[in-house]
Amino acid sequence: PVVVEKEFLFNEKEHYFDLVVRVRNTGKTAFKPENGSLYVSSADGLGPVMKDPTVVYNQLNAVFNLNGSFEKGSKGGGMFSDATDTKSQKGKTNWYGMISRYFALVMIPQDSDKASGVIYDSRANTGHRIAGMVAAESIAPNTTIEKKFRVCIAEKEKEVLAAVDPAIVDATDTSKWIEPLRVGILWCLLKINWLFGNFGLSIIVLSLITKSMFLPLTIKSTNSMKKMAELAPKMKELKEKYKDK
Repeated sequence: PVVVEKEFLFNEKEHYFDLVVRVRNTGKTAFKPENGSLYVSSADGLGPVMKDPTVVYNQLNAVFNLNGSFEKGSKGGGMFSDATDTKSQKGKTNWYGMISRYFALVMIPQDSDKASGVIYDSRANTGHRIAGMVAAESIAPNTTIEKKFRVCIAEKEKEVLAAVDPAIVDATDTSKWIEPLRVGILWCLLKINWLFGNFGLSIIVLSLITKSMFLPLTIKSTNSMKKMAELAPKMKELKEKYKDK
């Protein structure tokens, strides 16, 4: 028989806890896990529950870092898979987990060899779960192997995730095009709020500033629309006159 033990080491101030998984072979023969790997999964839920889960931003997604690149799994079939499939990918997996609209749950293998891949539930009508494949070729009798993980549960803020491990910042899943714009607007808002000390008033002031910045473009657009409106009767007259052509 094989005994699996999990040890959780919590702390009060940080956005993570440490997990130690021990697999002990109490039998008389060697235990060989399937495919030479143990599958260590994250939790299968991450709140809050959104009212309309069909909206892309409200969906839960499996995410992982494979060979240094950020990857995101999707539910349902694809070009080369069926909607009833469970997908797996192999490669050096530095971290893996789940993200919701506001939060991230990330598992970071602490062993030097990390994980050798992931398997996640991509079936259309099932729950959400992802597991990392950690190497365990064979466990001799009366022998215990130990695998260590750091588990981060936090809001999807880059500063918060970076404080746990800079490698998991990509779990925020932010657009590379929109992110600089978001950061710039937030910086301006915080600077304005430093002067007024009221976010409601600061948002109004920021709106007025942006309106003023784009006022020349707005005026130009309005004038173009007026000119088009003046041409409309003449265009209609030409269409009637040359309707056979």
